[in-house]
Order: sequence, then C-alpha cells, then structure tokens
Amino acid sequence: RQKALLLELLAKQAKDSLPSNMRILVTSRLEKDIESVLMSPLTTAQVKHVSDIESTKQDILVYVQHELKKPSMHMQKINDDHCQQIAVKAEGLFQWAFLACSYLKGIEGNTNGHTFKELFDDIMGLSPDHKAMAPLDQTYKFILEQLFPKVNSDERIKRRFQSVIGQLLVFAEPVSMNILRDVRGQ
Repeated sequence: RQKALLLELLAKQAKDSLPSNMRILVTSRLEKDIESVLMSPLTTAQVKHVSDIESTKQDILVYVQHELKKPSMHMQKINDDHCQQIAVKAEGLFQWAFLACSYLKGIEGNTNGHTFKELFDDIMGLSPDHKAMAPLDQTYKFILEQLFPKVNSDERIKRRFQSVIGQLLVFAEPVSMNILRDVRGQ
C-alpha cells in the first residue's frame, strides 16, 4: 500500500516537474511497477538499469576479488578465473555477487566441511533460467535450503519458519505481543 502511494506521488511529481532537490531515484531492483510509472508518457524521466552499464560488471568483479581473495583456510585455491566466473554469473546484480561471496566464505567462516570447489560448483550450478525463477529468488532459496535443510521436510519447522519470516516482512513497525499472538494463532 505504501509503495503504491509512493509511486503515485512520484508519477504526479514527475509529471508536474520534480522538486529541485530530487535529482536521482535509485532502486536496487527495477520492478515492473516502478518502471511503468517512471517510463509512462506523462513523465520525462530517463530510466537506466545498473546492469545496462558496462562499468557495473567491472565493479562487480572488483568487489568479488576483494571479498574472496582475503586469506582464509578454504579460500586458498581461489584464482582470478573463479572471480571472473562469479562476476559474469552475477549478470550485473551486486546482490547476487554478495550472496555468492557470502555463501563461498561460509557463515562466520564455517563451511560445514565443504571444500571451496564444492561450494563454488554449487553456486555456479544455479540455473540462469529467468523464466523459472528470478536469479536472486533462486539464490536466496538455495542458500536458505542449505542453512535450514529440515524446513522442507518437517511441516512444524516449515510453519514456524514461515510465521517468523512472515512477521518480519509484514510489520513495518513494532507491534504488541497480543497482536503477535493473534497473528501466529497462539
């Protein structure tokens, strides 16, 4: 609801001329509703997605090299070719590169006994098929399944996980314990 109001306000302001203090609108994901408002005939806005900018690909490579070439036990075998493959696989998405690097480094350095090659093959094996699932959604799903393997097999854990994550996503402001109990059905 708030997003729709913001988009409506942006469209109106863009039509009537943006305020002098608004020069750039940055979004991490150019979603269809944002793009349709900004690219409507009523606005004079120009939209440029960061993945369309060639320097973004180089910036992602620099980021990946910085993150993965730090000394650590399981990262010793990483080379420039690995970094290049990850940067290309990111397809201009910094968030994907961040997730891939985080997965490869492990949680607080813990890779649960996996070798770098196994982790690298896992992350590189994610399908680039955008029709099935968006690359970030697919990557988040994969990493969550690795972190919480029982979520899909145990309905109790799955319901609890969905309830907690759902609350985090839905509530923009803190709510009382009574409201939380009502929402969780407890």
